[in-house]
Amino acid sequence: MRKSVDGKQIVSIVKCSDYTPANVEKAVEKAIDLIGGIKKFVKPKNKVLLKVNLLMPKPPSAGVTTHPAVMIAVAKLVKKAGGIVTIGDSSMWQTERALEICGVNEAAKEAGAKVINLDGSNPKKVKIKKGEILKEIYLSSKIFESDVIISVPKLKAHELTLLTGAVKNMFGVVPGRYKSQVHKNFPRPQQFSEALLDIFSVATPQLSVMDGVMSVQGSAGVGSTKKMKVILASDNAIALDTAAAKIIGYNPTELPINHAARKRGLSGTRLSEIQVKGVPISQVSDEHFRKPPFLMRWFMSNPQLNPIVGSEYRPVLSRAKCVRCGICAKHCPVEAINMKPYPVFNYDECIQCFCCREGCREGAITIREPLLSRLVSSALNFI
Repeated sequence: MRKSVDGKQIVSIVKCSDYTPANVEKAVEKAIDLIGGIKKFVKPKNKVLLKVNLLMPKPPSAGVTTHPAVMIAVAKLVKKAGGIVTIGDSSMWQTERALEICGVNEAAKEAGAKVINLDGSNPKKVKIKKGEILKEIYLSSKIFESDVIISVPKLKAHELTLLTGAVKNMFGVVPGRYKSQVHKNFPRPQQFSEALLDIFSVATPQLSVMDGVMSVQGSAGVGSTKKMKVILASDNAIALDTAAAKIIGYNPTELPINHAARKRGLSGTRLSEIQVKGVPISQVSDEHFRKPPFLMRWFMSNPQLNPIVGSEYRPVLSRAKCVRCGICAKHCPVEAINMKPYPVFNYDECIQCFCCREGCREGAITIREPLLSRLVSSALNFI
């Protein structure tokens, strides 16, 4: 990871008003130039994997996946440096369909890149020598065929990790059902974040370029879109996420991934450890960016306190929106959903990972928020 002369991690922030190709290409190139330029990371004939974020098969306008314009901009720079580009991910479900609907196939065609489904290869068991809670994990074998990995995440809020960024984006190198096992075994925010960091330790990108032109607030999969108009880049994914967290109104020390990283002695978890190049955070931050309710985050981190509010946060179904596709039941890590013929939730088994809501393409699943949480959230917003 590249540091400035005073030992700080470098994160670049560049304004980008929209997804017009010329605007995105200019912003991406400037962001990477500010941290050393693409040739610092990519050498001629390097095999380069652009690990994008394909949460689900939704069009780019939904704002939940890496925008094709950003993929194209990064891919063109890699090719300019002499690299051989592949774009890929393992989606939450139906990766082949996601590659099409999210615009990856078309983007790759335009950029002269290959496309890869990270679910479509034999997974490789990897030992995690310094893992805190994961000692081994199955990863797509395709990532080991790459000389360089570039994480190209989408800036989004998230209930479990507060922020979906460059570190969490690498969860997508875990194929299909193995993701569900991680959710099942480590359901709480801090546990899950420790697992993410263990995975990140054996699948570390050399460069991260974040799509923050349009972001998602409230929840990564079903929240509302909000224009943040930024592109960020860094060779330290943790530092990049720290800067991104501040941009959307978090104190970066809140991030459970940063808690885990600090315990391991990793740098970039505090703003004092970062040097921002380009636009100052203060010029692009938005304190009104809507995040998951404060009490929701608190009770999910401290499940023993749930009896205080009388009922836990629970997924609930809108039958009017449900198309009975069964995706939620198929991908529930603990098999707590049965189709009869609509989804029926077994709340005694539910681990509150909310994969069901995050993966519902119709937006038919919402989270019931206890009255006390609603009242506190309203009071905080009023203040």
